[in-house]
Amino acid sequence: MNWGMNLRNRLDGTTRCWDIEDIEEDYADPYITAFAEIIAFDDVTFRFDVRNVTDAYRCRDRTRYVGHVRDNILEEIETNCFGSGRVFSLKMSGTF
Repeated sequence: MNWGMNLRNRLDGTTRCWDIEDIEEDYADPYITAFAEIIAFDDVTFRFDVRNVTDAYRCRDRTRYVGHVRDNILEEIETNCFGSGRVFSLKMSGTF
């Protein structure tokens, strides 16, 4: 039996980028993938995969200003979050 897991998580939390007229913040929950596989009868391999185990979301907040950021004249705030949901798959491989 083989198994494994992959975890992606940010050490510093939010990533913030400044531009002349806007500020973007990017943040996400931990993202985990995992698998387990077994070689059964007649060299047939069964593999179970799970992507996005934690049902993680990734978000971006964008704050736009009129003119330069230093003038602090707010134009709009945009929030965008998305996630793919959990994905399960069962694969069977071998020579038939």
